Amino acid sequence: MKVYQTKKLYFNKWLYKIETSTPGASLVKRWGVADSQKFCNNADDTRWRKHYTTADKAQLLEYINAVEPFLDRDMQMRAEWDTLSFYLNDPKLYTELKTALSDWVVSVTEPASTDDIASLQEKGCLVLCDDFPYEKFHYRIYMRYQMPQHLRLNFLNWLENYHDTIRPSKGTVRWMRSSLPYFQDPFVYVTDQSQLLMVKLFLGNYARKTEEFILRNTVK
Repeated sequence: MKVYQTKKLYFNKWLYKIETSTPGASLVKRWGVADSQKFCNNADDTRWRKHYTTADKAQLLEYINAVEPFLDRDMQMRAEWDTLSFYLNDPKLYTELKTALSDWVVSVTEPASTDDIASLQEKGCLVLCDDFPYEKFHYRIYMRYQMPQHLRLNFLNWLENYHDTIRPSKGTVRWMRSSLPYFQDPFVYVTDQSQLLMVKLFLGNYARKTEEFILRNTVK
C-alpha cells in the first residue's frame, strides 16, 4: 500500500483519499449495493461487461459486503474500471474504512500534519508542496475545455512571449494545437500575481479555476 500526502482538497472539499481495487469494484457506485450483491449471487451474466469476466464473484461479494456498512457515512466515491476511491474528512472514519478494506487498498492519501489540515481547509484552492513547480511557479490556472480552437491557438501564440513566466503542460499544448473538443484539466503555470492577472484577462470566462502553491515548510 502506497501512502501519499494531501497536497490539495479533493473536489475542493475532502482531505483524505482511500483507493481500492478489485475486478468489479466500481459496480458498487454504478449499480448500487443491492444490484451488485444480487449479481454476485446469481448466475445470470447479462449485465456483466466483458472486461469483468475475470472477476471472482465470491471475492467481489466479499468486497461489496465490506464496503456496505460505510455507505451512509459522510464521504464521496469515484468509480473507474476496477477501482473505487473514497474521499472523506473524518480521521476516525478514514482509519475504520482503511482497516475494513485493507485487503483491497492500493493507496491512501492523508494530510501530513494538523497544520496542513488547517491550511487546506482555510483556503480550498491552496496546493501544499515541498518545492514550487519548476522552482518558480506560484500559481496554476485551469482553462475550460469548451474553449474554441481558434481562441486556444490565439492563446498559444500569445504565450510565445512569456516563456519564462507562463508555462502550459505538454498535454495542454497538444490540446490547444488540436481540434479535439475535450481535454481533462488544461492548465498553465504562472510565476506571480501580475502575470496571473494578464492570463485571466486574456482567457476571460475560459479561466475556470486558480490554485496557489504554498511551500509546506512555511505553513504555520
